Amino acid sequence: GFIPVIAFLVCVLISTSCGTSSGSIVAVLPVMLPIGIQLGCDASLLTGAVISGALFGDNLAPISDTTIASALTQESKINDVVRTRLPYSLIAGGISAVLFIIFGKLTSQDVSTTIDTATAEPKALLLLLVPVLMIIMMRKGWDLGGTLIVCDLLAVVINLALGLISPAVMFSGDGPIVNGMNGMIDIIIFCFFLFIVIQTIKECGALEHLGEALLKHCKSARSVELIIMISSALGTIVTAGSSTGILFAGPIANKIAKEYDLAGTRAANILDATACATCGFVPICTPYLLSLSIGPEIEGIPDDYSYLSIIKWVFHPIFLVLVFLISIFTGVGRKFEKRSGESSHEA
Repeated sequence: GFIPVIAFLVCVLISTSCGTSSGSIVAVLPVMLPIGIQLGCDASLLTGAVISGALFGDNLAPISDTTIASALTQESKINDVVRTRLPYSLIAGGISAVLFIIFGKLTSQDVSTTIDTATAEPKALLLLLVPVLMIIMMRKGWDLGGTLIVCDLLAVVINLALGLISPAVMFSGDGPIVNGMNGMIDIIIFCFFLFIVIQTIKECGALEHLGEALLKHCKSARSVELIIMISSALGTIVTAGSSTGILFAGPIANKIAKEYDLAGTRAANILDATACATCGFVPICTPYLLSLSIGPEIEGIPDDYSYLSIIKWVFHPIFLVLVFLISIFTGVGRKFEKRSGESSHEA
């Protein structure tokens, strides 16, 4: 019954360390789902826990593409953005963890099974030094590119030194280095074409006109924040990605936030939380595409394992949205700063 919350917390640690929801799902789901099924866990609940934990770090991690995109589009420092969004993430994550314990106990079935651990390799735990080093380097001020190169090299050296992966496999066409790069080619090509569209729309003045149109509907800081949330959700749905959704909605959000002197960190946090949460609801986004490709390949997966069976268990995205909606309507956590001369509106 505790397997779902364990899967959630494991994904929280990995995604917060590495800043990737997709990588966390690929790393954790193929391991935790077979174990959970053998121990009588609900497969859809366990998958919802993995997706929730993966999106936790995608929203919070300082090296996450969504964190970087939200901070840069709102002209804010990444450290300030992470510091101010931490309370919201912890509240949503804490509620989610409790619910995964409750429903994990309620939905689990007692089964008699023996799990073979003969192939487990304790030496592989040394690879946990890689995300730790990544966090330390980022806190010390290293740039993202340099940090990732050092950590990649360290991971290769540890694997080769401990004999976890042979040199022939490491540098082969089917090895982790080539496969890792190949796995991103489709996303890179997608982003190239997406950025062409975004830049074309921006330079023709469409985004500026859209910002002016949205400003007409802004009557207060609360309405500005709601529009930012809606824009981020729509951008994520249209582009089928959280970071691309933020890049799409970011310039609009920054324009209207400046008009009301809304703090850049506040706008960035609303943008990021909404985009990451939306990915937890939309079936064409990466979390579901990965889960529904990995799950059916696992022995013992139930016939009703589907998007509809999983979405009701993605607690963290649900409560992340609710926490920010409460914050928007109550004004708790709202901050202002002079960012664009004299404001023409009252907060």
